[in-house]
Amino acid sequence: VLRATGQYITFVDPDDWISATFIESLYPRDSNFPDVVLGKIQKDYPKKQFFYSYPFSNGERFDSNDRVELLKHLLDYDSHIYDAPGKIIRRDVILKYQIFHDPKLSQGAEGLEFNFRLFLNISNCVFEDKFVYHYCYTQDSITTTPSEKNDKLIVACFMKIYHEIESDPSIKEEEKADLKKCWVSRLNIAVSAILIGS
Repeated sequence: VLRATGQYITFVDPDDWISATFIESLYPRDSNFPDVVLGKIQKDYPKKQFFYSYPFSNGERFDSNDRVELLKHLLDYDSHIYDAPGKIIRRDVILKYQIFHDPKLSQGAEGLEFNFRLFLNISNCVFEDKFVYHYCYTQDSITTTPSEKNDKLIVACFMKIYHEIESDPSIKEEEKADLKKCWVSRLNIAVSAILIGS
């Protein structure tokens, strides 16, 4: 991020790939440059593809008044916007609020934790109904191979998110209560996956 010079940045995992029209599909077509543009992700298995569904309509916009609603979507497993890839983010927003991936949480749920801090600070974002990112599933990847270290990192990510909810003075108490309910539900899914994999 610090070496980048463009207006927007994106993240691509080394074993995944993006469509040839990734930037063209997500780059804003008008002068209203949102802080984040959300694209769609598909999962590529060796012999088939799975296309994630999203609870948004094409061109749907969120502004600062929708921040808590967007954070709820982020904590919703079925929204599929919790990964760092699949979106473009304004570089100046990342630098202004110092939103970087936490190196201590590497290979846990660090994408979710990164996005939570990002969505806490953005003023607006827009959803584009286009599949632009290919997540390549492999059975021997770090995220799919059970390990005690990775399990602890996942829990650490969720605890950091809980701290963000608790400590942010701009979130009203009733909003914090709603976010904590979503947090518990998302944590239960993560813990269930850990128990099944162990």
